[in-house]
Amino acid sequence: ILFHPTTKDVKLTPKGYIFEPLAFSHSDEKASAGYYSVYFKEEDIKAELTATKYTGIHRYTFGKGKNARIIVDHSHLLADEVIDMAEFKITGKNELSGMRRTQGWVTNQYVYFVARFSNDFEKTQLINNGKIIAPEDTTEGGNIQIILDFGQSDGKPLIAKVGISIVSEENARLNLENDVKDFDFDLAHESARSMWEEALSDIVVEGGTEAQLKNFYTAQY
Repeated sequence: ILFHPTTKDVKLTPKGYIFEPLAFSHSDEKASAGYYSVYFKEEDIKAELTATKYTGIHRYTFGKGKNARIIVDHSHLLADEVIDMAEFKITGKNELSGMRRTQGWVTNQYVYFVARFSNDFEKTQLINNGKIIAPEDTTEGGNIQIILDFGQSDGKPLIAKVGISIVSEENARLNLENDVKDFDFDLAHESARSMWEEALSDIVVEGGTEAQLKNFYTAQY
């Protein structure tokens, strides 16, 4: 489930992505067990990611006064894949659900998701093959994306919780509600750290240089 934060106005194109890739520097990235963050300097957006067993938690901090938008994109593909079914549904004032089925390196690969946000949508636009369409229009196949507009940022983070399932939307919702009770990103991050610390403590090595220890534990992780 590909999320793309942006502060820019979206330019519709007939094929492929409806946005430009965000430039970043590796010096603006941080990564550790159960956590990743990156700062997109050009648009003044900080993106942070953590996870539970079945749910991804995102935290986006947009510059104050900037437009806060998230594009959810079903059109991205791995090599030699084909989308034969895709769907988005607005299922609440701050909730989006959907599914996608692809053919390629896996036959009939389904993924269902339910995403819930800490802020309500101000506006949503469903895009198919570069055109804005009504929600009730068919969205099977094609290049389908949805633009979620949260208005101007007040500088406070926008949190997204994304439950996934390969079985059904109902299972994705159950995973979301079972794994994450609120929008506390830091609590989820600490829980992920604890789970990784427990998993990585199964093996303890001694001796060697600091670089060798880092290599060992990185390989184990």
